[in-house]
Amino acid sequence: MSAHPVVRLVDDDPDVRAALSMMLRGAGFRIQAFADARALLDAVTPECRGCLIIDVRLGDINGLELQRLLIERRIHLPRLFITGHGDVPLAVEAVSYGALDFLEKPLDDEALIARVEQAIAADREWAIAHEEVTRTEMLIDRLTPRETEVMALMVEGLPSKRIATRLGASVRTIEVHRARVLEKLEVANSAELIRRVVQIPDYNP
Repeated sequence: MSAHPVVRLVDDDPDVRAALSMMLRGAGFRIQAFADARALLDAVTPECRGCLIIDVRLGDINGLELQRLLIERRIHLPRLFITGHGDVPLAVEAVSYGALDFLEKPLDDEALIARVEQAIAADREWAIAHEEVTRTEMLIDRLTPRETEVMALMVEGLPSKRIATRLGASVRTIEVHRARVLEKLEVANSAELIRRVVQIPDYNP
């Protein structure tokens, strides 16, 4: 998680871009401004950190379509939409599909700064959790097939005796496998194991 957070602003109005960029830089944020959605899509990767500020009405791709493309590309940056009064329903729809929030024009500087700070904090928390998930997946790959079976039943909350019955092994053998699973996944107990494993999206033992 070494990338510095950057606020990426997408608005096809050059005056709005300039004004918001100046205001946010003055508040201490790193800013990248884009005139259209395609320019943003060319610039961001899943490794980027920070947040996005998107005008719901853009010249090339509207904000909702841009959001869909970002999700497809696994760009998890929190999204703030800015909108005129007539576009509020579009912004509400964007929030229903995962945007963090929307703000109506004319924008209140303090409100926008507060939401940007919250968005960057949310992104930081997501990045930390994502790093842990990635490491957990890597550690699971080190397990033997039998240890993987034992781990899956541990995650279900089964005690050693029931795991032994399920797998046709002795309780002593299962206890050895349990200890190896905990050691290889670098956790102290079954509760910590379960907490880490269930964080993996679409976990399927």
